[in-house]
Amino acid sequence: MTCRTHGCNRQTTHWRVRCNSCHSRIRRHGHEAQQAITKADLKPYLERVHARIERSSNGSLWPQLEARWGALLDHCRARSAAYRNGRADVRYVVEACEELVKVASDVDARIVVETALAMYVMGNDDARRFKSDDAFWFQLARRVRGLTDMNDGSWYDHDAGKVKRVYRDTPRKATLALAHMLGDAFGAAGIYLARLDEQEAEERRKRHADLAAALATAA
Repeated sequence: MTCRTHGCNRQTTHWRVRCNSCHSRIRRHGHEAQQAITKADLKPYLERVHARIERSSNGSLWPQLEARWGALLDHCRARSAAYRNGRADVRYVVEACEELVKVASDVDARIVVETALAMYVMGNDDARRFKSDDAFWFQLARRVRGLTDMNDGSWYDHDAGKVKRVYRDTPRKATLALAHMLGDAFGAAGIYLARLDEQEAEERRKRHADLAAALATAA
């Protein structure tokens, strides 16, 4: 049977409706057509978020964001500890919690928070980069988990004659759970920051238009 993905002519195997390549992309990126969001892609949005936090009135924004990250980590640590001590829980949610704790142990809180916020600003400004809601969630999780080398593996490329690094994926449900936790903590703030940028951009356009109109009248 031919792969169900539009434009793909590969053959499927066993009971799948998509070929191995498309199935792998869905498992890694949330959608068969989704491209990975790289550090370079996210850099301009990180710079905007960082600048916004730095100039927030009386420096009040960062403590609130830091508190939300701290509360999320406290929840994750407690949930993981209870599960390890025998309390019944949803395994993939516990795994998501443990992944966030792992990131926190190796990465500064400011970097984690700004990365999550930047993903939301990017999603607001350039929604076409994300092929579906799941694609956005997967990229959010991947960018945050990618902040630490603890989620990297390695393999030897015999053709290139060197060791290469590879990102270790979490199961789909754990990836989505992790992303939703980040979304609950920072989604509203990220969208708010994006809207502030839009308002300021609109105000600048209006000032430029008013100036142009005044110069035309003066001429």
